[in-house]
Amino acid sequence: MPQTPSNIFLFCGEDTYSAYQKSKHWRDQFEKKYGDININILDGGDLTAAQLNEVLNSVPFLSEKKLTIVNNFLDEGEDENKKAVAEKLANIPDHNILVFIEEKKPDARMTLYKKLKKVAQVENFNFLVGARLTQWIQKEVAQKSAKFGQSHGHAQDGQAQAQGSANQNQPSLVQTQARPQVTIGLKEAQLLAEIVGPNLWQMKQEVEKLVLYCGSDNSAPTPSANSATSANLAPAPPANASFTVAATPAHSASFASATAPAAITAEAIQKLANPNLSVSIFKFTDYIGQKKAKESLRTFYTLLEGGEPIMKIFAMIIRQFRILIQIDDCLKRKMNKNAIAAKMKENPYVIEASMGQCRNFTTQKLDAIYRLLLKIDTDFKSGKIKMTAGDISEFRLTLEKFIVELCR
Repeated sequence: MPQTPSNIFLFCGEDTYSAYQKSKHWRDQFEKKYGDININILDGGDLTAAQLNEVLNSVPFLSEKKLTIVNNFLDEGEDENKKAVAEKLANIPDHNILVFIEEKKPDARMTLYKKLKKVAQVENFNFLVGARLTQWIQKEVAQKSAKFGQSHGHAQDGQAQAQGSANQNQPSLVQTQARPQVTIGLKEAQLLAEIVGPNLWQMKQEVEKLVLYCGSDNSAPTPSANSATSANLAPAPPANASFTVAATPAHSASFASATAPAAITAEAIQKLANPNLSVSIFKFTDYIGQKKAKESLRTFYTLLEGGEPIMKIFAMIIRQFRILIQIDDCLKRKMNKNAIAAKMKENPYVIEASMGQCRNFTTQKLDAIYRLLLKIDTDFKSGKIKMTAGDISEFRLTLEKFIVELCR
């Protein structure tokens, strides 16, 4: 069997954040060694085989290597161009590092994909779930806390220096309140994962928001220079304060008060984290299967209060039950997870999670639920259920009745 070349790569999978981070790291490292002039980033939707061939065959400028990143060519490129690229893939010049990045799972029947599996190093970026996701959250909280702490400290140092320069002839005391280190416990990380889901693009934003919120502490007063001068002495600092005394005629001093670590709490997560629609709909369906009306309604209300349009919520409910009906049929045919995912063209992660949900519903129950959803949809489109941009109360009441009825 021929050895896989080390200069062709395929990054694919639903975890586009991790794939992007890895490609960014490669770009940064490549730029340090070879310079940015030898980096090409191409849009696969507009790319032709001739254009890619020209880029790959051109000699690097004052360098040994060239990095070419092609985004979504397998998904968005023209079939004719993909076939042409597949034919020449094994013969690209050695000075190239060629990376294909795909946001969607490639079609396994595609000629180019089959060729890449033979000649390229393929890395699948699957969603992080369970312990791997909570570990990522805890690591991200630690990194963001350190980053924000450093930037806060630099800003405070600048303020202290400016104030010291302005009051060179007066005794002064400048207190810099350090931003506390922020941590997150295992249970809180699991709660955040449950609310937000495995989309790391959204999770990154939620972590930043929570670190800033839980790490902010404006309760400690900052003594003014005037109050210290009026008494001709500085107010006593906290017992655990650290000092840096400048050897200046004015005998000015600055200190940074030590702060205790701050923890991201479940209350803060519930208050600030925006629930992911797909994750929330999955939980909603799960609660209905377990006949938990209270939890189902709470999830529904949380989505509405979070600004999700009620028709979008309704469409996602229909989609999830349609998935369950299809999976139920596939399970009766003794199909496994991968076969079901391929047949339905859905994420294996979605299929695996939904397979567990199917246990809570009989085939007859799923059919009855789908008929109810179809009736609601028909009544809305025929005008029996009225809704305007400013008044969703009738449609909301209809869905509330639907939830209560299913949970009896």
